[in-house]
Amino acid sequence: MDACVAEWTDDLLRSAPLSVRAIKEAAMRSVDMPLAEAFAAEFVWERRRQRSTDVLEGPRAFAEKRGPVWLGH
Repeated sequence: MDACVAEWTDDLLRSAPLSVRAIKEAAMRSVDMPLAEAFAAEFVWERRRQRSTDVLEGPRAFAEKRGPVWLGH
């Protein structure tokens, strides 16, 4: 179990900061929201993520066969 948790944590640490932040906020805010409202709130974060400089980094890093360098903005 510890190896699984460590691997999961390592995956999160390598993830795009804006994506992780959006997931955390969506989870926290949606606890007391109706489903439709929770999806609307997630849409706001998705639009913010799409305007970030990181949105191109993932595909670019993949195409160049290297790890992404997330800037978080």
